[in-house]
Formats: sequence, structure tokens, C-alpha cells
Amino acid sequence: MMRVLGREAVLNPTMVEAKVREQMAARKKKHDALIAASKLTDEQRRDKLRNKLLEDTSLLSHVCVFRVKNLSHPQHKFKVDKNAEQYNLTGTAILYTDFSVVIVEGGPKGIKAYKKLMLRRIDWTATKDDDGGADANAHAVSSDDMPNRCDLVWEGEVKERSFRTFRFKALPTEAMIREFLGRINATHYWDAARNYAPDAGDASVRL
Repeated sequence: MMRVLGREAVLNPTMVEAKVREQMAARKKKHDALIAASKLTDEQRRDKLRNKLLEDTSLLSHVCVFRVKNLSHPQHKFKVDKNAEQYNLTGTAILYTDFSVVIVEGGPKGIKAYKKLMLRRIDWTATKDDDGGADANAHAVSSDDMPNRCDLVWEGEVKERSFRTFRFKALPTEAMIREFLGRINATHYWDAARNYAPDAGDASVRL
């Protein structure tokens, strides 16, 4: 700046300093404006992440069926639901009297991430008391029962999805479950979960 202003800078250094500060402030203001303009709203960030995770399932969909001993904990239900939405998965979480069944379908990356969530990331041993009480409509687990757990009972590939969204369904009887899944020819998912023997180890099937 001294070279640019030359003699004026020598005669009036205070004015030169003021001009330098003014230019610096203008550049910072412009920079801040660009940063603010590039910031995304919460909804825009969610849409960006959802689009990033979007996978083509028009020709083939991956499916996983999980059996959860107890799905009454609010935090567990929240994670099951929100992660299905985040990874663009469709399916259902059936709340039965004796156990719950979570069915998800989608792209391979989303399914892989969801399997990690269900089998590794969620602490299924967390109790209802840890969150100040569970859903009053959900089934309870007595202190004499075995610790809560989640098992992958079936995984495979299908030509097209059976579900349009992901949602929870409280179905206390097997007849209600069969009626619900029968509408979309998906009762075999229930059969896989119902007949699964946790103590027999991993009985998942790959197609």
C-alpha cells in the first residue's frame, strides 16, 4: 500500500492506515456474506444428506429382518425410525407382544449402515428407567427375563420393495401381523422372525 500511494503515504500515514483498515473491513464483510449465503438450513442439510445416500433400487433391493426382544425404549425406537429415514430405507417395525420385528429394504450401502446400527451401535441392554419410562403402549420386560438383544434373522435381495415408507405398527396378535404383511405378500418375513431360535446362533439366509 505504501508503494501504491507513494508520496501521499509519507505525508499522511494516518490516512493511509485508515484506508487500509477500510479495505480490510470491506473484504471481510464480502467474505462473511459469501459464507452466510453458502450456509444451508437444517432442512437443506437433511435433504443434502438424504440425496447423498440415495441409491438406485429400481432393479434390486436389499432386505434385512431383525428380531428385537424388546423395542419399548424410546431412544431405541427413535434410532430405528430416524436411521431408516436417513438411509432411505422402507419397511416396518412390528411391535408384537413377545418380541418385535424390524424389516428394512433399500440399497446396499444403506442396509449395511443399518445393520451396523442394529447389531453394534445400539445398546439394547439399556433399560426403560434410563430414559424416565417407556411407551405405555409397548410391551414390558420383567426383571426375570434374559437381557434384551437384537438378532439378524434373515437377509437377502428382492426385485422390488414391498413397503412405500417406514413406520411402526403395534400388532398384538399373530393374526393381525399376518393380515398386515399378507397384503404385500411379505408374511415370510414374519415366519423367519417367529421361527428364529436366538440360542442357535446366526441363522440368517443370503439369497
